[in-house]
Amino acid sequence: MTLLLLVAPAFADTVADTAAPPDPEICNMPEVLETLPRPTQTQVPLDARVIALLSPKCDTRYAEPVTATLYEVVDGVEVAIAWDTLERPTRQPMLVLDPSAEMAADTDHLLRIEGGGPTVEVGFTTGAALLVGLGDTRPVLEVEDYTSQHKFDDRWTVDASGRVTAAEDPDGLSWIQVAIDRYTLFDEAAPESGEAVEFDVSQEIRGRGAAPEDVCVSAVQVLGDGTEVEGEPWCDTPEEVIRFGCSAAPGAASAAGWLALVGLGFRRRLPSR
Repeated sequence: MTLLLLVAPAFADTVADTAAPPDPEICNMPEVLETLPRPTQTQVPLDARVIALLSPKCDTRYAEPVTATLYEVVDGVEVAIAWDTLERPTRQPMLVLDPSAEMAADTDHLLRIEGGGPTVEVGFTTGAALLVGLGDTRPVLEVEDYTSQHKFDDRWTVDASGRVTAAEDPDGLSWIQVAIDRYTLFDEAAPESGEAVEFDVSQEIRGRGAAPEDVCVSAVQVLGDGTEVEGEPWCDTPEEVIRFGCSAAPGAASAAGWLALVGLGFRRRLPSR
């Protein structure tokens, strides 16, 4: 069963769309979120890696292996040149194909992703140049909301939301990663338009008896060859959120109990930076 996502115009007629829409209730069907190169992208650098970002429908413990294969397509003949397999998709699964040699110039290529659900095929065409990179520019991170909340014992949840503006990538093959305390929680291809990417992430932090302090949010722009360019991190103490009497803050029991009675929560505002 084949789900035709998009293929390059030069060989679009050679692939048929025979797939039924995937059943959203099936847990072993990872969804293809994005690919780099993008569908029908042209002038792709010859030394670029090929990336597929996936998203499992639900519990990854029951997900089936997923395989991506990259083919050169010449006169309708497919020749496999690289492949990658995920035995068990993770929270933010990714397939990375890194050909052992440069891709052929001015040639149609086909990325085929199989496993768990319908087969997805994405076509693109190479140019004649190599990757250029960013130079001295870097992504810009803006954090708008940054909070922590006590869960139980020594566990806290830190939440962050905001946006990342990617540095202009002449290769058009960047994606953005956002992390809290160096745990990557967000992956998304950088928009071609240059618009900012919005994120909303959450990370559990253990081993802290009191509210977390000086926790860093960071943004990385990953280039077409896998090079990581990190922007200026955002490090601060999250605003502690106390809800329904749950707080690890000393001396907060009486106030928290009153809040529980009235069924309200409050946020302890920290001094602005």
